[in-house]
This record gives sequence, C-alpha cells and structure tokens, in this order.
Amino acid sequence: MKALKVIGRFHWGYWIRGVEVSKLQYSLRVPPPTTLIGAISYPLFKIIGDEGETLSGLYSPVKKILDVIRHAVFSLNDYGMYLEDINVYMLLHFQQLGGKEEFERYGTYRRYAMKYRTGAIKTGKIYAPNAEFTIIYFIDEKAASKELGSDWDSILTKACYEISRIGSKESIVSINKVLIYDVNEIKSEKVETKFYFPLYAAIPILGNWFFEKFWKGGFGKDDLARPIEYVIPGILDPIHSELIKVKISDKGFVYSVDDEVVIIGV
Repeated sequence: MKALKVIGRFHWGYWIRGVEVSKLQYSLRVPPPTTLIGAISYPLFKIIGDEGETLSGLYSPVKKILDVIRHAVFSLNDYGMYLEDINVYMLLHFQQLGGKEEFERYGTYRRYAMKYRTGAIKTGKIYAPNAEFTIIYFIDEKAASKELGSDWDSILTKACYEISRIGSKESIVSINKVLIYDVNEIKSEKVETKFYFPLYAAIPILGNWFFEKFWKGGFGKDDLARPIEYVIPGILDPIHSELIKVKISDKGFVYSVDDEVVIIGV
C-alpha cells in the first residue's frame, strides 16, 4: 500500500451538503472521504481520457476508482468558521403538485405558480480564507497498476495537483505539494492522530473532538449511502484539527504516512 499526501489551501472556504438533505442546506464541517475521492476523480478521468459514464446503470464514475483509492482522510490545519447565508433558491421541486383549489386560484397548479417558484433558504458555509489542509489518499498498488498502468504513481500525482475544488463547484482550492509515501502499520493500543476516523475504529480518550455523520457508498441509483459516525479530532467552533489520543478497537488499524498517524476502520 502507498499513500499520497496532499497539502493545499482553500481560497475562501467550502460547503458540502450532508447526505439525504433537500431544502435543508446545512454544510458538513469537514469534507468526508467520499468528497475527497470525488475531488481527485474529476481531474483523473480527464487525464486518462475517460468520459466516466460507462458503467451500466446510473452511477458516478467515482465507482471506477474505489478499488484504487481505498481510503481518504482530511485535516484542517488552519481555522474555519461555520456561517449561514440566506439565499434565494428555486423551490419548485419541493412543492406539492396541488389540487383544484390552487389551480382555480393561480390558473395553474401550486408547483408551477410563480408565487411559490422561489424562496429564501439558509445555506451553511465554512469560511476559511487561505486555510491550509492536508489530505491523505491510500492507494492499492496492484489495482492502480491494473487500472492506470505502470506509471500510475505519476498519473495520480498529476491528478492531485489538478484538484481544483473540494465539495461544491465554488469551493476552489490550490494544491501546493503532493508527495508519495510507503504505508507502515503501527501495532499500538493507543496513538495520537489529527485525522478523522470511524467511531467504531477507535475511542477518543484525551483532547478535543466532535462527531460528524458521513457515509459509505451513495455513488449511484442502486448504491445507497450507508451512514457512518465519524470522530473529528479538534474543535468545532472555530473548526480546527488537533491531535487527540485514542484507544484502538478490534476493528481499527493504525498506519504511519510520513510523520502522520492515520486510523482506518474495516
């Protein structure tokens, strides 16, 4: 197993919607693994000349590289602040069709009436101007060689440098450094880490942390998202990653990448 360590900066910040939200437009405090894999998949498919839409059924092209990129973790090295703006959005798809009464009143059904077409919605965003972040991608070398060829390491490194956003299309980033490392397993009952991990993989015992609900899957019509509770090391307000001490469970594995410690759940 190899790992790509990516260091970059947000331009203004980011926003990332939670799973199964509709009119509720809050933002997750940090980008989940699925978002991180999606961030690298966009430039990767451009580099290898793959349009992406070749899987049978309605699936995100991200599914094609899940065997290559096995895990992804994130830390926010600077600070971010959660705020909510009030914006005008199209609400047509949230409206009921309506009945005879609405049709007689508006000359059309409620869903299509101009009065109900737009409305104000609070939208959550993380403001983190010029904030530095670290992403670590865990790469299965055999799968990468099979899917991308013998020069898979240079292809993935280039794709990392070409990551332009993390989350929404407005969440612009610049990548400053990409390094590839060997991954070494650590046999220890207690470790310190600043990277998030599934709650079932380890129990936090010292430091500051909060919880966020991420998900596994959710890349297509028949690939339903399965919620997973994650531990986010650091503080919630303002958002900032910090080292915490944890006790590893029987479902958790610990790895070192450069000078970083990462916990992976199985």
